[in-house]
Amino acid sequence: FGLRGPYYRARQLVAECVEVATQLVGVLQGASTMPASVVETLLIALAVNICVSWLLLAVPAEVGGKVIRAGFDLLVDAFYLSYNALHLDFSVIVASQALAMALPVGLAAITLRKLAMYEIINHAHRDCIASHVPHSVGSGKDLQQTSTLALTKSLKRIHSALMHGGDQAASQASMGSEPRRGACGRCRVSPIGLLKVFVAIATSAIILALAIATATRLRATEERCAAEVGPMWQGVDDTDKQYLEGGLFAPTSCRREQVTVLHLDGTDISAIDDTIVLFPRLQ
Repeated sequence: FGLRGPYYRARQLVAECVEVATQLVGVLQGASTMPASVVETLLIALAVNICVSWLLLAVPAEVGGKVIRAGFDLLVDAFYLSYNALHLDFSVIVASQALAMALPVGLAAITLRKLAMYEIINHAHRDCIASHVPHSVGSGKDLQQTSTLALTKSLKRIHSALMHGGDQAASQASMGSEPRRGACGRCRVSPIGLLKVFVAIATSAIILALAIATATRLRATEERCAAEVGPMWQGVDDTDKQYLEGGLFAPTSCRREQVTVLHLDGTDISAIDDTIVLFPRLQ
């Protein structure tokens, strides 16, 4: 689960897919009982997560791309962890909500471990370069092994590099800092790269369209309900504004029958009018 290794990108892709799927399923399953403001917030957060994650893939590792992506993942996990802690009702929690609560905790722990290991290995590499030790000495695999044989091999390689490889390492470092010439002449269009671009554009467009369309529907419903009820709608609490009774893709409704309390303090209402009968369950 580090920032290196042959399966790093596969692990990152799987983690992102599971995280996004969990977020999307949570919105789809809970839209009928969520306030409109919460639905909008979750969809906007999901759109930001997908779009920014794809954009950060274009940041090369040489300028800290892996650390930036891991840091952004940590921020996303922290947001969902805070949201779940504030909004979930633990007395009636179901399996999907438990997964939505546990997943950000696990991903945040893995991300913190990745960042810590990456920083430790980078410090070790900088120390090796400062001591004129070749960059390849003491790989991440060697650092993770704890056997005496692996430690002895690493010490022998470092000793050999210090005795004979100082000048060679310095020359390799100076050569590595020069830009390669003629690289553009060998550039090719990768089918996998084109597929990644297509998937990035498609997924980002779908989630953005879903977020914008849902937010537009909810705002239009808010205006329609305020026009039907009049000034008394100002007293409806945000938690009672659950417009998606049939789900995320169903028609919206004001659902006035579920409003039990009107909070009129701080509004410009001076008298109760006949529109109070539009709320049949007022206590």
